Amino acid sequence: MSLKKLISYIRNSEEQSVSMRKRLLLYMFLLFMIAVAALMAGLIFTGVIPIYDERIEESMSIRLSVEEEQLKEEIDNITVQGIDMAGNLGRETEYILTDNGISIDDLSNNIDVIHNLQNSYYGYMNTAIQISNASGVYIVLNATANTQVENAESSRSGVYLRVSNIDLKERTNKELNLYRGIADIGREKGLRMNNQWQLEFDMNRSEIKIPTEKIDDISKSYKYTGKQKLVNMWEEVILLEVPFTGTDGKVYGVCGLELSEALFSLWHPAFESDYGPFITVLAPYDGNKLYLDKGLMGGTENSFLTNKEVFDVQKNSDVVKLKSSYGEYVGVMKETDILGNFYQEDGKDGEKSKWVLCVLTPESYQNSYKRSLQVRWLVILLAVIVICFVLSLVLSRRYVNPVLSGMEALRGEGVAGSTGYSEIDELIEFMKSQKSDEKIIEEKLPENVAILFDRFAENTKKLSPAEWIVMNLYIEGHDISEIPDLAFISMATVRKHNRSIYEKLEVKSRDELMLYIDLFRRSDRLDELKETQK
Repeated sequence: MSLKKLISYIRNSEEQSVSMRKRLLLYMFLLFMIAVAALMAGLIFTGVIPIYDERIEESMSIRLSVEEEQLKEEIDNITVQGIDMAGNLGRETEYILTDNGISIDDLSNNIDVIHNLQNSYYGYMNTAIQISNASGVYIVLNATANTQVENAESSRSGVYLRVSNIDLKERTNKELNLYRGIADIGREKGLRMNNQWQLEFDMNRSEIKIPTEKIDDISKSYKYTGKQKLVNMWEEVILLEVPFTGTDGKVYGVCGLELSEALFSLWHPAFESDYGPFITVLAPYDGNKLYLDKGLMGGTENSFLTNKEVFDVQKNSDVVKLKSSYGEYVGVMKETDILGNFYQEDGKDGEKSKWVLCVLTPESYQNSYKRSLQVRWLVILLAVIVICFVLSLVLSRRYVNPVLSGMEALRGEGVAGSTGYSEIDELIEFMKSQKSDEKIIEEKLPENVAILFDRFAENTKKLSPAEWIVMNLYIEGHDISEIPDLAFISMATVRKHNRSIYEKLEVKSRDELMLYIDLFRRSDRLDELKETQK
C-alpha cells in the first residue's frame, strides 16, 4: 500500500463501519484492565504483594564491593609497612646488641642499651606512620628496664607513638604523641606526651603476645589482634602484630601499626543513598550473631548505631536482617580474610567466628522507601483505572449506545442512524427492507447477517440443559416474570441462567436475544435451533 493511499485510508476510517467484534474486544479489554489494576492496587495496599526494589540489594552489593576494595588497599598498606619496619628493627636491634656484646636475654635492667635502642627505633617508626594511613605505631622489646619493681614479669619496654589529630588529607608531617616509651626521647624528638603516658607496656592488659619460638620468615608470622581498648583510654583499636628477629630467628620483640575505630570511621563514612545511610562494619560473625562490640564501625550519620551492639542475624537471602536491642537493620555481608583469622580474647583461634565486611542501613529507612514505592505504584494503578474507565465510558457512549438505538429501531421504537458496526448496520438495513410479517428468505440475507445467524446457531450448542429450559420458554414467547413458575426455579436462578445464556450466545440483553429468535422464526430456522440441544 502506498503512503498516499494509507493517509487517505486513515482520514476516511471514521466514516467507515468496522467490525463489532474488534470494538467489543477493546471494550472488554478495558474492563479487564480496570479489574486487574483494581485487584493489584488492593493487594499492594494490603501488603499481600510486597513491594521490593531489587535496586536496594544491588546498590548495597555495589557499595560492599567498593568498601572491600578500599579496605583491602588500606590494610595491605599497613601490613606492608609493618613487615618492612619489622625487618629494619630486627637488623638495628641485632647490630646494637652485638655492638654492646649482649643478647636479648641480657637486655633487662640495662637502661643505657634500652635507651639507645628506643632512640634508634624512632626513625623507622616515624617513616612507617607517615607513609601508611595508620593511627599509631608501636614496638615491644622482650625486656624490662627494672626487674625489681612490682609486676615486672608482665612489664615490657617499648615505644608507642599515636597520631594526635587524624586528618586523612594530611598524609605527611603527622603530629605524634608519646603513649609509651622513655620520656626523654619523646622530648628530644619534639613529641607530645600523652596524658596516659607510661614507661612500659603492661602485657597483662593487652592482646599483644611475644612469640617464644624462633621464626624463619616474619612475612608469614604476622597477625591482627581483635579489637581492644587502650589502657586507661576510651579508644578501641585493632593492632597489626609482627615479630622482629635476628638473623638466627631469635625473637627480639614485636612491632606493628594501629588501626583505631576513629580512623576506620573516617575511612568509611556513612554513604547517603535513596534507601538510607549505608554504614560499613567489619566484625566477627559466628553464623548466628554479628559481634559489633568486637569489630570496627564506619561513620554512623543519620542512625543510632553504636559499637556495643551484638546483632542476631537472619539470613534468608543475599539481604540479611540484623536485630538488636537498639534497633533493626538490613544489609549485605561478605566473609573476608583481610585480617586473617578472628582471635578470641584469650588468644585462641575462634573455631566458628570469622571476620565479615557488612554494609547495612536502618530498616526504618528502607521501609520508608518501600512505602514511597508502594504509593507510587498505587498512583500508577489508580491512573490506569481512571484512564481505562474514561475510555470505557467513551466507547460505551460512542459505540454501544448507537447499537442500542439500532436495536430499538429494529423493534420499531425509534429511528436508527449508523451504529458503526457493519453487521448491525446491514441487519438494520435488511430488516427495514422487509415487511414485519414477511417471511425472510435465507438466500436473500446479506453475507454479514448470514454470518451472525450461523454464529448464533453454533453458539446455542454451548447451552446446558437447564439453560435450554429457559431458552425454550423465551422461544415460546414467555416473559421473564413467567419463567420461575413455568421452570420451577427462583428468579435468582433465572437471572443466573440469563447471564450465562447472554454470554454464550454473545448477546447483550433479552431484547437482542428476542430479536434473534424472531429472525430465526421468520426464516423458518427455529427447528434448527431446537435440534442443537439434542
